[in-house]
Amino acid sequence: MYYLIYRSKEANQLSPYKLSKLVEKSRNNNYLNELTGILIHQHGSFMQMIEGKRGAVEKLYQLVESDNRHHSIELLSDGEIDTRTFPHLSMAFCNLDFHSRAIQEKELIKNFDSQKKDAHDYICNFYTSHLPLLFSWGP
Repeated sequence: MYYLIYRSKEANQLSPYKLSKLVEKSRNNNYLNELTGILIHQHGSFMQMIEGKRGAVEKLYQLVESDNRHHSIELLSDGEIDTRTFPHLSMAFCNLDFHSRAIQEKELIKNFDSQKKDAHDYICNFYTSHLPLLFSWGP
């Protein structure tokens, strides 16, 4: 099983409606391609972990790199894992802009320092510590 984590910025601010449509389409595509993971959005930035067969993950990342809705795309971490972190989620989604001020002020994506912390551990810890409060689920 292969995973990849990247961070990017929105080229143009997405309305909540457009963001929800993007998530819906991505969930369906991920499901069809046997991909799982999480997308976190905060203050115009994205952080995403994608997991699945290496070829499918790399193909999706190439699409992200060529998508004009993103810029400043930074690969944070990738590699092999024994089991999926998100085995039943085609894409968990968390929009931190709509949660408590304390969470918003942390600017979790912007302040993530890939030199000081492992991105895979960061995503897993975020997922387990915020799961009850933050996520909307999909297919």
